[in-house]
Amino acid sequence: PTVWLERFSHPVLTEVLTWAYTSYYVLPVILVVAIYRRGKTEDFDRAVFGLVLCYYLSYVGYFLFPAVGPRFTLAPLQHIDLPGVFLADTIRDTLNVLERFKQDAFPSGHTAIVLLVLFYAWRPVRGLFWIFLPMVVALIFSTVYLRYHYVVDVLAGILLAGFCLVLERVTLTLWRRPYRGSS
Repeated sequence: PTVWLERFSHPVLTEVLTWAYTSYYVLPVILVVAIYRRGKTEDFDRAVFGLVLCYYLSYVGYFLFPAVGPRFTLAPLQHIDLPGVFLADTIRDTLNVLERFKQDAFPSGHTAIVLLVLFYAWRPVRGLFWIFLPMVVALIFSTVYLRYHYVVDVLAGILLAGFCLVLERVTLTLWRRPYRGSS
């Protein structure tokens, strides 16, 4: 798919998708601050727990299934680079330098985290949900277009997000259940 997507590449599209990709670093923070400021304690606890759980499980995935992304492994098959028009090249180069561990393609933590952000925004901060939605769609597309992830990584990220939602719900339900030990 990364080679096939080359036919649609354009510096403006690359620039926009690079910014969408980097929104991953701020969307969770914006979400939890917005929920916190509204005083929705239970929603805040769920979002923070679910997001942190997802970060940890995605890192576990990187160690269990070390996979180098297509920007490295499929580079010989690519016919063109993906230049941007403003800061896309600088952002990409910075991410490449900061990312010391290159075997972090599977699962797509970017996909899993932003899907959780959308889920957790739906009820308590619905306005943010609608603002985040186009960014999240662009971000998920960007993971393949920008050659950070394979499609299977994105699919695994979707599954990871669903798993984290279930695990978060079960864990917090058990955590909040009153202890009924013997006296």
